[in-house]
Amino acid sequence: MAADRPAGRVAGPVGVRGPLVAIAGRRYWRVDGDQYLAAGELVRRDPSRFRGVRLDAAEAPRLPLGWLQRAGDPTAEVPVRAAPEAGAAVVRRAAPRAIAPVLASSLDGRWVRVGAEQWVAAEDLRVARATPPPAGLLADERWLDADVDERVVVAYEGTRPVYATLFSPGVAFFPTPTGIWRIGRKVADRYMGIDLPGVVRYGIPHVAWVQYFAPLYALHVAYWHDGFGEAASHGCLNLSPLDARFLYAWAPPEVPPGWTEARADAASPGLLVRVRSRRDPDPARQGYERDVAEARRAAAAATR
Repeated sequence: MAADRPAGRVAGPVGVRGPLVAIAGRRYWRVDGDQYLAAGELVRRDPSRFRGVRLDAAEAPRLPLGWLQRAGDPTAEVPVRAAPEAGAAVVRRAAPRAIAPVLASSLDGRWVRVGAEQWVAAEDLRVARATPPPAGLLADERWLDADVDERVVVAYEGTRPVYATLFSPGVAFFPTPTGIWRIGRKVADRYMGIDLPGVVRYGIPHVAWVQYFAPLYALHVAYWHDGFGEAASHGCLNLSPLDARFLYAWAPPEVPPGWTEARADAASPGLLVRVRSRRDPDPARQGYERDVAEARRAAAAATR
């Protein structure tokens, strides 16, 4: 590679393959695609260390619970007030993403009580609540509920919640679709990108623990931001590295040791994923989940 002959331009996250090399007296990092970037043109980004909470242990918290998070600024402290009023005294400032019990709501729904004489603005709390499973699930079947408005996912085994965490849904121009799907494909590592001239263009290497529930939508790791609980994706459900790895291992279909991919279908279904919102609280079944539901209804009718 000649140092004065750029092969192209890149923007956004890149995977560094290292080590640093010297070319024509300048230092470069080797990146994906066997290309090189000047050392001064890269800024290191450490992935988020945020993780959700287990709900299936004896001492685990119970739903409903919430994460204290300032709307639009997940790194800011959250003021906790003595009464459900904007002018009430601040009794403490909670650390961002601290977990709080959800004890009551004010009559106007704008405030949530999280302790004795302790209130936070509802917009500064991401709440996970227990919800009944879609009809037709098997006893103790694993499934996932994603609330687009709260930006919270809860993993269940039957009616029992076992894990809850924050995710990032799609931004305004790339909304996360609502529906009831099944995981159809799991991929341990893949490249993701969009090239829409004049709209958006990016390419991200080594996106890990990808679980597709629709052709263009998946649960997957987002190692390039720490905005979980805020809209940040192009429609997928962005998860922190620790959460993405946990849910990838927990959700069917199982990926055999040494494999990097697994697929599911109506004959051997993957994890059911329900994505809902206030506008669509009871979403329709999509993809091969419709075939799974119909086969189970027919089997149940045949045994009557």
